[in-house]
Amino acid sequence: MASDYGLKLGGCRQEREKEIVSSLCQPHYLKKVVEELDDKERGLLRYLLEREGWARMNAVTRKFSSMEGDEFFRNESSPNSTLGFLWSRALVMVGQVTLNSRRTKIVTIPPELRQPMTELLGIFSTAD
Repeated sequence: MASDYGLKLGGCRQEREKEIVSSLCQPHYLKKVVEELDDKERGLLRYLLEREGWARMNAVTRKFSSMEGDEFFRNESSPNSTLGFLWSRALVMVGQVTLNSRRTKIVTIPPELRQPMTELLGIFSTAD
């Protein structure tokens, strides 16, 4: 991921993660990254942002296709799916939460990126 963003590859994983987060939190850098996305990738981000920044994995994969196989080979080749590509760029995260007393797999946009992405993608809140 660091090499995809043109960042230095040295140092430990935590240092690279901090650099990626720091870069993505800079408005001009995030704007450049979002502008380079294709329509499907921006569509998935809009879908999540319209749902407070997250959705259940099964809803995302039904609408945007599966990322089967992408997560296991990220170091060897670029992901083939829209979700896998966004995950590989740290624009979305995949994880689990407890909803209604059940573990549920979700896709989420990191909280610190939600507001800037909302502005970049031209999504307007109903509270406006």
